[in-house]
Amino acid sequence: MLVNELAKEDLITAALIGEGYLDTYNNEAELVIPFAREKSFYLYNLLKDKTYKDSIKFEARRGQFKIDISDNFSLVDSWYEKGQKVFKKELAFKYLSFRSVVIAVNIFGERKIEGISVPSTIPSKYIRTLSYCIERKLNLTVVSGKNCIKIPEVPILFLDTYKNLDTFDSTQLLSYLTKAEKNKLVEISIRKSGEYYVEN
Repeated sequence: MLVNELAKEDLITAALIGEGYLDTYNNEAELVIPFAREKSFYLYNLLKDKTYKDSIKFEARRGQFKIDISDNFSLVDSWYEKGQKVFKKELAFKYLSFRSVVIAVNIFGERKIEGISVPSTIPSKYIRTLSYCIERKLNLTVVSGKNCIKIPEVPILFLDTYKNLDTFDSTQLLSYLTKAEKNKLVEISIRKSGEYYVEN
């Protein structure tokens, strides 16, 4: 699979994890992705890649963008049964990647006291399965909530993203860290660099 095809699949999967939905009021095959205004900078950096040229329509006033899924319809269709979004374990093996989960967190995530909450339009009876599969993919604790998944270990998710993905993915996650979490990461970084200096 080409790199740009994989990137588009990650974005579509991220949208389906969160609040993205199939536009049934339009004859075109489009996925609608709502977003909060404060996520605009992240989205600009994500979508300026030529991968998405001609397949994205921004509707800033509505707080959403649409992605043409005519080449990825089977992917989206596999997340739907009788017009309703679903999630089954086999979807995780086909489409769920570390990057798609991080994109979903970055687009839809909200910082709560207990961690990051990612709202989802997947019905509650499938949320537990989604949470379990994301937990396996991230190798972090993920808790199912009412119409959302919750990731309590935010600093670890940030560090894993920083090591494995583009800078702007981890920069967006950095905005979810509390001051105490940022200070703790700085302390760990200083301690590790001190250990490295002593060893050498």
